[in-house]
Amino acid sequence: MSKKKPAPDKATPEQESDQDKTSVEAVFRMLLGGYADGDIKDFLQSEGLTASTAAKRLNKAFDNLINASKIDQNIKLGWCIEAGRELFRQMTAIGDYPGALKALKEVAVLSGVYPGKKQPLIDKGGIEDPDIDDEFDDGELHKLEVVK
Repeated sequence: MSKKKPAPDKATPEQESDQDKTSVEAVFRMLLGGYADGDIKDFLQSEGLTASTAAKRLNKAFDNLINASKIDQNIKLGWCIEAGRELFRQMTAIGDYPGALKALKEVAVLSGVYPGKKQPLIDKGGIEDPDIDDEFDDGELHKLEVVK
């Protein structure tokens, strides 16, 4: 007995799997790119997905973010250092020397060879600004005056 071929307008399971991976990757890139929720929903609708399938793909993209947060801290640090080195290389190649110096400083701070704060930006209390002391005289906070 021969196998039936799928209808030409119907995707095979393998094709559906590839389409799923492609749209999940696209949604993930949109999330990283700062696209608005409406833009992401429009994209998923343009893919001709049902609301249920679109929600599954969006959740898979969110899972990618969650999984990235679970990577070992040393791996994250190494990635940041290597990304900074690559930025330094690219900026030097195009002649953006101020940008190259900033990238170099970040790599040096992360590597522990430059006197900067080598600590995570996120702590129990939320996001910290590592350069906050540079913003104020003597490390003290000053009240802002409201102009009426």
